[in-house]
Amino acid sequence: MAHHYTTPAIILDSHPQGELHRTVTLFTKEFGMIYGIARRARMPNSKLRGLLQKSFLGVVTLVRGKRAWKVVGAIEECNTYYTLRDTPEGRLLAARMHWLLLRLVKGEEKNEHLYAILETFSRYLVDQKNNEEYLPALERLTALRMLSALGYASLESTFLPFLQEEPITEEALQYVKQMQSLATREINKALEASNL
Repeated sequence: MAHHYTTPAIILDSHPQGELHRTVTLFTKEFGMIYGIARRARMPNSKLRGLLQKSFLGVVTLVRGKRAWKVVGAIEECNTYYTLRDTPEGRLLAARMHWLLLRLVKGEEKNEHLYAILETFSRYLVDQKNNEEYLPALERLTALRMLSALGYASLESTFLPFLQEEPITEEALQYVKQMQSLATREINKALEASNL
């Protein structure tokens, strides 16, 4: 019998495959970036039918297959895409952060710190959906944190105290907002170092 793995996950991308199946790109706490398939997930009576969408945040149950992971169960905590349906700027920001992660991370490698950054970002975005004033600062702070977690941010960065802590504070957002041009330069320098 196959071993089942249950782990917190965020779905970064999701596509139908054929008439019945769905392929998903997940960033998980236990395995990092993985690609999986949910067999028969698009059938009308499937338990996974409405769950495996982009921006899903919750817990998934996986089985390692010969070629790919198989998604056999899921419990959704929230979906930022649907929660932010009245906030297009927030939806766009979530999509940009997911795209950045897809570009930066290749292959399976556990990175709990990076998962915590993305989860904290998603929850903050949902909780503060009516506060669009800090969205540009939130984007810069999250990008800096992601790049730092992957080893691309400079250790002498003036943002270092805010890169280490996981909760997103108003103080951190205010600081990044005041120093936005420097934050943008730091992000661009780190992206150049990553060869993107």
